[in-house]
Amino acid sequence: MTENRIPSPAVPEEPAKTPRWRFIPDTLIYLAIFLFSQLLVSLLLCLPYSMALISGELTENVSINEATQILTEKLYSEFLPVYTPIISIASTVIGLGALWLILRKTDPPALKNAGFTKPEKNTVIYSLPLALALQIFFSILLGAILAMPGMEDTLRQMNDYSSALEGPDKILSAVALVIAAPLNEELFFRGAIMRSMEKSSLNPFAAVIIQALLFGVFHELPIRIFYATLLGVILGIVRIKSRSIVPCLVLHALFNCCAYWEEAFSDETASLILSSAPVQIALFVFSALIITSCLILLFRKKEQDPEAQDEA
Repeated sequence: MTENRIPSPAVPEEPAKTPRWRFIPDTLIYLAIFLFSQLLVSLLLCLPYSMALISGELTENVSINEATQILTEKLYSEFLPVYTPIISIASTVIGLGALWLILRKTDPPALKNAGFTKPEKNTVIYSLPLALALQIFFSILLGAILAMPGMEDTLRQMNDYSSALEGPDKILSAVALVIAAPLNEELFFRGAIMRSMEKSSLNPFAAVIIQALLFGVFHELPIRIFYATLLGVILGIVRIKSRSIVPCLVLHALFNCCAYWEEAFSDETASLILSSAPVQIALFVFSALIITSCLILLFRKKEQDPEAQDEA
């Protein structure tokens, strides 16, 4: 007589964990795409301009050093103020297109795994006060640093950069700074790169620091690297706590909008009032309190239920 044995339920196999080092090659690929898209557009626009300038204005009587100096001055005074917004928008389109093609094949669905998910409840609300407070905080801090002795060259470079941001077409410049730049940087740094670190089970604190340092390095000038790294840390914290890049996009766009408005539409009378030492100190302390309060509220938020996270 044969016994009827009840088959034991199949135990689902646990998904293989991605090695922790795996985020390194993925990150290098994403950074290469981010950098290549900007260099490609810059070269396509800059080379014809440089060749025309060399053939039209520089003669045989000009030495190589003088020619280099003239070309550099022309690039900063004529080329960058006109073409920087175009470079930003075009490189964003190319870079995000390449990123989407990669994520579509390696980590579908591409948009969701790039960070476009439903954010933690009420996280977006902190974006507006954080953006305003961060802009005031960095503006006063950088102003104090640039006023120090020996910072003349850095101040000149920052002024050149600000002039390039403004550009002759304010609408095009605003689109580049407020829409294209945040979209490009958030999808790469807080999106693809941090997603790769999460898949590798990297410590969240380490992930925030690494992506912030990478984000800062791509801002070239030492003083810009300094404040971009600090901004990257805060954006990384928002990404971790919200489990989405949507609040990061909103925060980054608002931050850039405040910076652009300050540069392009500053009022001389208001600038004189705000530049007084007591007002500067009060604004600095107030903005620091707002930033600290927002971060405390973010850290006090309860962790989302795993099942709810999967549904999102």
